[in-house]
Amino acid sequence: MQWYYNLKIAAKLLSGFILVAIVAGVVGAIGIAKIKAIDEADTAMYELNTKPMGPILATAVAFQRIRINYRDIALEDNAAVKAKYAGSIKDMKKTIDESLPEIEKSLQSEETKKSFAEVKASLARFEPNLEKIVALAMAGKNSEAVAYMRNESVAASAVAVDQAIQGLVDIKINLAKKKSEENSAAAASAVNMTAIILACGMAVAIGLGIFLSRIISRPLRDAVDVATKLAGGDLSVSIEAASTDETGQLLMAMQNMVATLKSFREQLEVLISAAADGELDRRADASHFSGGWQALVQGVNDTVTNIVDPLMVTADYVDRISKGDMPPAITKQSKGQYNLITQNLNTLIEATNSIVRAAQQVAGGDLTVSLTVRSDRDDLMKALSAMVKKLSEVVADVMSAADNVAAGSQQISASSEEMSQGASEQAAAAEEASSSMEQMSSNIRQNADNAAQTEKIALKSAVDAKEGGSAVTETVEAMKEIASKISIIEEIARQTNLLALNAAIEAARAGEHGKGFAVVAAEVRKLAERSQRAAGEISDLSASSVEVAEKAGEMLTRIVPDIQRTAELVQEISAACKEQDTGAEQINKAIQQLDQVIQQNAGASEEMASTSEELASQAEQLQATISFFRIDERMMGARPAETARRPIGRKKPAVSLSGHVLASSYHAESPKKAVGAGGVDLHLASDHLDGEFDTY
Repeated sequence: MQWYYNLKIAAKLLSGFILVAIVAGVVGAIGIAKIKAIDEADTAMYELNTKPMGPILATAVAFQRIRINYRDIALEDNAAVKAKYAGSIKDMKKTIDESLPEIEKSLQSEETKKSFAEVKASLARFEPNLEKIVALAMAGKNSEAVAYMRNESVAASAVAVDQAIQGLVDIKINLAKKKSEENSAAAASAVNMTAIILACGMAVAIGLGIFLSRIISRPLRDAVDVATKLAGGDLSVSIEAASTDETGQLLMAMQNMVATLKSFREQLEVLISAAADGELDRRADASHFSGGWQALVQGVNDTVTNIVDPLMVTADYVDRISKGDMPPAITKQSKGQYNLITQNLNTLIEATNSIVRAAQQVAGGDLTVSLTVRSDRDDLMKALSAMVKKLSEVVADVMSAADNVAAGSQQISASSEEMSQGASEQAAAAEEASSSMEQMSSNIRQNADNAAQTEKIALKSAVDAKEGGSAVTETVEAMKEIASKISIIEEIARQTNLLALNAAIEAARAGEHGKGFAVVAAEVRKLAERSQRAAGEISDLSASSVEVAEKAGEMLTRIVPDIQRTAELVQEISAACKEQDTGAEQINKAIQQLDQVIQQNAGASEEMASTSEELASQAEQLQATISFFRIDERMMGARPAETARRPIGRKKPAVSLSGHVLASSYHAESPKKAVGAGGVDLHLASDHLDGEFDTY
């Protein structure tokens, strides 16, 4: 198989295409043969099964028309119509006679021949019956013709012809179906065979394509990987040529190139290792190479030499500058970029000397030194210039601030004394206000207690008024009841009076015997009249009492809402008094807290006065320290004159208007002793508090 790998790429591709063409030719030939066989089978099915169906169906149709015509001729009385039917029967017989030979020619199997013989035999048996029916009908013997037609044997002969023809049709249909199934099976077999051969051909073609692509692309891919690794600087790649075709030759050429590159890298590694070890006199061995590679290695050696020589000079100057030994300027002329290095070294020497001179002036306290920035990227000179400028500004600000602090500390001391005196007076006023609030709170509390008692009385009066109204209402009802009872008594007295009158009348009728009864009746009548008068008087008194009670009830009804409203108002007054009492207590607490705050402020003012004394002492020390520096007088603003320092005495405790001495939470402290002179830590960066050092 190695011989195939060694073939040229063109030969490999050509062999693949030839194999694919052979597979395609085989598939095409098999397909053509199968299609031709299917066509022949289809033609045979048409000639032997489909085409004969025409004469068979024509025979069946003609026989059915004969049956219809002999039925009609037997039932028809018109001779002309009968003659027409007879002619039609004759034509149909002719059609049958012409169709039978065509049918017989298409018969191939014994089954169809046997069925056809049955058709001919049944027609031969039916023909005498047909002729007799037609003869009877044409003779005018319709009834006999009908009777003969309906004869069982005649009808059976006609049915036998139908069955024979139908049997032949069924056989033909079955044969056609069988032939169609055979054709379908043959077509399916052809399709399957073609598909199998085509699939095999495709598989072979695909396999061959994959095989060719692999044996061609794999070496190319290996070559691409090698080239990629070489481009990335990886010289450790391993290259193996498995064939002698174009790809194998390419890999062998790349293998030689890798070997050359490895040798070149080894020489460069020698130079790099020597440079890393500081051996700048080492060079690569150009004798290992030939042609352009040898010239390239020699050019590298020359380049290293041209680079190292100026570097050695530069290293010597940099070493001297780093040790503080400023060498003289280089006067030797160089070429190209080396001349630029020489000029840069001279510029570096001059710049370093100017920086040293400026630093010496600043170290001597002279901040008026002027520094010139050599370029936009001269960060060192910019930083030194900014440092000197900022240091000058800081010194000027510190001087001004020290003067301001000294003056401001005295003003703070005076303000603290005034603040302390004001705090004492405020404390006295706050205590008086607190005493007044306590008195007012006591009065409000007493008003609240009185309002609460009034509320209870008003509520009790409202309840009593309601109960009195209820009692008056009950009294009115009782008087009305008494009045009704008295009216009953009055009615009884009237009836008694009537009875006494009747008794007197009866006594008068009785004569002597009724005198005693008349006297009793008269007394009873008098008693009844007196009872009636008394009842009338009591009724009048009851009526007037009811009116008076009703008026009293109405008055109580009107009074009760007023009393209730009074009770509600008293409740609101009581609630308002309670709220006033609560508010007064809160105000009193607030005043007491304010008193404490005022006293704390007084103590704080004393401490602030002491702090201002210490601040003045520190300001004097700062002025003495900062006087070391000398700056431009224009940077100094107008310095304020020193303010005489005033000692701060101890404050007397504040006394309230009531004569009580207020509690004080503060005491005067003696000024702290100034810290001894020492170094000053100057922070050059600006601070957001710098603007606060102004004259107070």
